[in-house]
Amino acid sequence: MKPSELSILLGEGEGTMLEYKEALSSSFARELVALANTAGGKMLLGVRDDGTVKGIADSNALRARIQDIARNCDPPVTVLVEPVGEVMVVTVRESDAGRGAACRLQALELAQRNYETRPYGEAAVALAHAWLQNAQPKRAVDVLESHLADGWDTAEIHWVLGEAWARLSQQDAAGAARRAALR
Repeated sequence: MKPSELSILLGEGEGTMLEYKEALSSSFARELVALANTAGGKMLLGVRDDGTVKGIADSNALRARIQDIARNCDPPVTVLVEPVGEVMVVTVRESDAGRGAACRLQALELAQRNYETRPYGEAAVALAHAWLQNAQPKRAVDVLESHLADGWDTAEIHWVLGEAWARLSQQDAAGAARRAALR
C-alpha cells in the first residue's frame, strides 16, 4: 500500500471494512474473524478512533504475533501485514469456510452499500470479491477496470481482476492482470 492510499483510508473513517486500532488488543482475533466473515477489509494498527495516527513500532515480533493470531482462528484467517509509515496495515481476506449462499448475498449487499458510501478503490476491491463469491465475475471486472481507468492502481486490484478474468476463462487477460499485480 502506498502512503497516498493510506491517507485516503485515514480520511474515510471506520466502516464495515475498515477498523482503526491503536494497538493489538484482546478483541483483535474476534475482529479479524468478523472482517473475514463479511467481505474482508483492513485494520490499521497505530491509528486512533478519530483517524489520527498514534503510530506503532514495526518489528518482526509484531508481524509474527499478528500472523499467529490469524492462523489460530478457527478457521484460520488469511492476512497480509505491511507497514506504511508509522501504521501497520493488516489486510484481511474474505473467508469461504462455512459460508452459505445467504451469507454471500448479505456480504454482497454490505459491500454494495459500502461502495455507494465510499466509491473508492478499497471498497471496489471488496465489492469485486463479493461479486466473485456470488459467481458474477463480469461485474467484478467492470468495477475494477473502472477504478483502474480512474487511476486507482494497486497490486490488490490487479490480483482480484486476474481472478475475475480467470473465472471468465480469459487466461491471457488473467495473466496480464496478475503480472501487473507483481510489478
